[in-house]
Amino acid sequence: MLERNGSNSSQERLLFDLPTGLPGIADDDGEPFLIAMVMAAMAERRDIRVEGRVSATLLANLEEYCAAWNCWLPEEYARISMDAQRIEDYAHPTPAAASSAVTAFSGGADSTFTVWSHVSRRAGHRSLNISHCAMVRGFDIPFGSVAEFSVVFEKASAALASVGIPLVPIATNFREISRLNWEHVFLAALVASLHFLKPVGFKALIASGEPYNHLLYPWGSTPMTDYLLSSDSLQVVHDGASFSRTEKVADIASWREGCESLRVCWEGAAKDRNCGVCEKCIRTQLNFLANGLTIPAVLGEPVSNRMIRGVRIRNSTVRTEYAQIYNAAVRNNIRGSWLWALKYLLFAGPIRASIRRCAARILRPFLSYKRMKA
Repeated sequence: MLERNGSNSSQERLLFDLPTGLPGIADDDGEPFLIAMVMAAMAERRDIRVEGRVSATLLANLEEYCAAWNCWLPEEYARISMDAQRIEDYAHPTPAAASSAVTAFSGGADSTFTVWSHVSRRAGHRSLNISHCAMVRGFDIPFGSVAEFSVVFEKASAALASVGIPLVPIATNFREISRLNWEHVFLAALVASLHFLKPVGFKALIASGEPYNHLLYPWGSTPMTDYLLSSDSLQVVHDGASFSRTEKVADIASWREGCESLRVCWEGAAKDRNCGVCEKCIRTQLNFLANGLTIPAVLGEPVSNRMIRGVRIRNSTVRTEYAQIYNAAVRNNIRGSWLWALKYLLFAGPIRASIRRCAARILRPFLSYKRMKA
């Protein structure tokens, strides 16, 4: 139960639901709940008191985590104080758990790469034994979408079964009760969820989104701040940031089952499949084309040049992703008319966006006047 005291006091129930049969965390373990709510407390400028047990390591790390977000967005996130009913060291993980890792698996390119790079030992000396993966209902698939989640879960389970890793379903209402920008808080919500698997894996692998040479911040997950969500009982490891998304796709192409279960779409109406026409679906198809690879059928019909030219690039980060695709195709000596369509997008996209912004500024007074008259 989460209680807000003082002004705007309230009570809310934060739920994490896991299947039976797994080793559970202690009833008084407050770490997942502290991590889940730390950014809400910063946004509301409230101090936190945990009625349970928390490690001193986590409290120290979260102080620095809060400081980082306060430096990035001082108007949105304040530094706060945190305390717990009991602050004590956690027992060392068992030898089996200490040598194992857990990670989230959504079926996206990033999480698929993280699993495959460790299973295939392509991560070199960094390769870890992944004991379990988790798929969370309540993040990209809404908490109440049980049927859609079941379809996605079965496909992902089959892919992971090919490499001997069980998939654990976790359900949480975190996003339903959160009042924050999801792009800021998603990693804290994910790490809080993975804390329930720490009896079977001491390290939590967090699949990177952007490579080191194109880091994005403020953003929920970065190699600068992810490790600050670590505690005595779970070490958070940012994974895969030395690879671009196109390079990741080149690697996972050798895992047939992983490619056949890719799910990258978040804009489509159906959450259990790729729509094949949104920006993310198009971009993922181009990741394959830039490596000279066949586009998996799960990504939809092959992208057309018209679809590429018509992509609306939302921000500079997405534009950088398309530039990386173009540069990778050139390095790989790839030829095709789609490259000309991509080149047009990269050069014409900013011009089109500028025209739309100018048109919006010009039309705004006229539209406001029409609304007033109506």
